[in-house]
Amino acid sequence: MTLTEIANKNGTDKGTEHYEAHGYTEVYDKYIPSEGNYTLLEIGVWHGDSMRMWKQYNPNMNLHAIDIDPRVTNHISPDEFNIHIGDQTDEKFLEDVVKLTGPLDFVIDDGSHVGEHIVKSFEILWKHIKPGGYYFIEDLHAGQADAMNTIKKIKDFSKNESPSDYPFLMAKVIGPSTLSLYRKLMIIKKEDESNSRNNQQ
Repeated sequence: MTLTEIANKNGTDKGTEHYEAHGYTEVYDKYIPSEGNYTLLEIGVWHGDSMRMWKQYNPNMNLHAIDIDPRVTNHISPDEFNIHIGDQTDEKFLEDVVKLTGPLDFVIDDGSHVGEHIVKSFEILWKHIKPGGYYFIEDLHAGQADAMNTIKKIKDFSKNESPSDYPFLMAKVIGPSTLSLYRKLMIIKKEDESNSRNNQQ
């Protein structure tokens, strides 16, 4: 099954059938492999539909999730999934989570969708992303996401100088990151800084 088919089966709106049917899985399956051992951290999991999706997509990944609402454990079992209850803007909490996860290959922010929260989480977690890893930010269309300002702050923080003519698809490497936008999804890839410097020479 494709990632989108698994998403639709599990009822997550990351697929193409349920709720707002964002279709993010059609992007994720180009970046996140269905095999191999890597670490994925998702911020905001609500009823856990996406957690079940990821586990079916690649049972071998080191999967962790953050949610501010302790009631999430009514829907997904802490015995089956690595669930961490806390605030996505709490630096100590996030650092404690990363001590458990280890360096991160992928982060997906599907949390509060508030611009200030998005930027704060990114500023804390970016240093823990492995070179070659990806940071995804969903639902930039949400009004409280303050898309243009949020994109600018993340560009500045990650030293990415790509243009910000949201919502068009783009990707340009300048410095240690690649920033792309696809529909309502921001994608930031951490480049190997030594390779980036070599490319600019």
